[in-house]
Amino acid sequence: MPSFVVAPVHSIAPVVRRRPRGANGAKLAPASRVYLPALSVAGIAAVLVWVGWASHWGGANFAGSIASLRVVVSGPMTLGIVGVLLVVERVRPAQRRPIFARGYRQDLLYMVLNATLVVPLVIALTLSFSEVVHQAFPWIVLTRVGTVPRWAAIAAIFVAMDGLNWLAHLGITGSGCSGASMSFTTRKRT
Repeated sequence: MPSFVVAPVHSIAPVVRRRPRGANGAKLAPASRVYLPALSVAGIAAVLVWVGWASHWGGANFAGSIASLRVVVSGPMTLGIVGVLLVVERVRPAQRRPIFARGYRQDLLYMVLNATLVVPLVIALTLSFSEVVHQAFPWIVLTRVGTVPRWAAIAAIFVAMDGLNWLAHLGITGSGCSGASMSFTTRKRT
């Protein structure tokens, strides 16, 4: 069956945007547009950080933890990889852009935001969660396993984490079919 592409018709009339209305025609309050599950995640994180702060992070050194994570986030190896990627992007770009393009500036701002806000938040959440688990479940202890080499345990953890991420994505997209592959399928009209 042949397919045709029809050009959109542009109207001269101005576009009027209306506020959402409820079933009875009254304007909806801004609170009706707040997604509560997403807000609950922020609330749980705030409570968790408060518990960690109140317990002095379980005796852990908060500033030392931030410093060691920043070494990972912006250490020599990370900066070297970013430098190599920047050179490759300039030599063989997917799309030619000026050296100070808007996308590069935005990436730099995200990097600064990550180093100044995200790293301390991740440390606070990690230390707080560790303290809560230690207080609630003191019997959970991971002992050293002498029969399994350290590299094998790390590889098994990596494969398990990757498998769980794959399962989460599989569950989100539903039956393993992503939206991108769905857009290329054609349906037969009856």
